[in-house]
Amino acid sequence: MKKIFTLLFAAMALFTAKAQVNVTFNGQTVNSGDVLEIQGNVLDLGGGLSILDWTMEPTFTNAGSSATNLSVTVTKDYTEGPELYWCGITGACANIPGKTETRSTTLQPGGMAMLTLHPEAEPTESVDCTANVQVMAGLNVFSFKIHYLYKGTAGIDGLTAETAGAKAVEGGIALPAGQWAVYTVDGRLVAKGTAATTKQLPRGIYVVKCGTQSQKLLVD
Repeated sequence: MKKIFTLLFAAMALFTAKAQVNVTFNGQTVNSGDVLEIQGNVLDLGGGLSILDWTMEPTFTNAGSSATNLSVTVTKDYTEGPELYWCGITGACANIPGKTETRSTTLQPGGMAMLTLHPEAEPTESVDCTANVQVMAGLNVFSFKIHYLYKGTAGIDGLTAETAGAKAVEGGIALPAGQWAVYTVDGRLVAKGTAATTKQLPRGIYVVKCGTQSQKLLVD
């Protein structure tokens, strides 16, 4: 019996050693519980066009001697904020439906996969949101967080002074159907959407943009 347990332990140790996936970010090893800070940058495409670019991203590498299954689950740690656009792991590019999505692939020895995950936002919008990333590779399971941060280039300064059609209500702002966004007075995006709704917000002054129109509202 002792020999059986010894052989089983040796087999599990060998499997774990062969199926080793390392995660790196900006040249450093990512450990369980780490929080990665990713800053957005404006990329000028020319002709007056620009996009918000998130250049740094985590990389998964199979450092073992055998192929291993890699499963990555991304969960949004927020309810109000930009959609997360995911191209990594499987190569399929799409917004994460709902709050959580899992993608899987097989990594050969020495094989690599990029996370390629970023918030969908315009250069004029500010971003401050966090996503949780859980990694399962062979017998190993760990997780880390990504904090996306970007200060909009225009913020409320780029908004017009026209009437947007929103109105202040007790404890919040009533928003009409159509594309809308709510900013703090320092230009930070606090909510966006398309459906008619009422957003509950802390006391303060907000700028609401509906389509191309905007207005300042006081929430009391």
